[in-house]
Amino acid sequence: MKDFLIVFSSILIIAYLSSCIKFESINEPPEVKEIPDSTNYFEYYPLDIGNYWEYGDIDRSRFSVEVIGDTIIQKKLFRVLREIRFSSKMDTSFSYERIDSSLCYVFTFDPFYNSEFKLDSLAAPKGKFYEGSRFVSRGPWISYRVKCESIDTITIFNEKFETKSLQFYGATDLPSYILVKGLGLYQTFFFRAGGYILKSAIIKGKYYN
Repeated sequence: MKDFLIVFSSILIIAYLSSCIKFESINEPPEVKEIPDSTNYFEYYPLDIGNYWEYGDIDRSRFSVEVIGDTIIQKKLFRVLREIRFSSKMDTSFSYERIDSSLCYVFTFDPFYNSEFKLDSLAAPKGKFYEGSRFVSRGPWISYRVKCESIDTITIFNEKFETKSLQFYGATDLPSYILVKGLGLYQTFFFRAGGYILKSAIIKGKYYN
């Protein structure tokens, strides 16, 4: 009986102490705050209607992407992007993307899952990790981390631009890519498959080549 009272008293003491302590989950996401001057970051991925990009390698252009309009999906405004592959069939596909005006996240809508997925965090500083899904398989159960490796300047088309170098983490042969402020996606590279680079662009009516 004495041993039972000791054990029971110990349980009561532990329960009382636990109620006095505030535990914080290590998985609790950090507070998301609105990004000040958010439009400044939009230039890393300009989605103005009429913007046009051609990508390829040293020898030739492989495909083009053009913002051809917008549409409302689930009460949100998305830009419609048309991609044309320069092959004998001239394969054409469409995607739907938007930039969150307060957080500078780029989202794409996937009709298969009837849901949107985050592609990028345009305001991510150097060294910052974030969840992203550009160039990789998407799904409710899939999650990849992207790190902003560096922020530099580069001369492209005889002009200087600010760049963000980004790298996927979490699996093998995940891509790295570069966003250029004022131009958008500039280059991507897969360790095994290679990649492509921006050959020319039309951004807000200005031609780059």
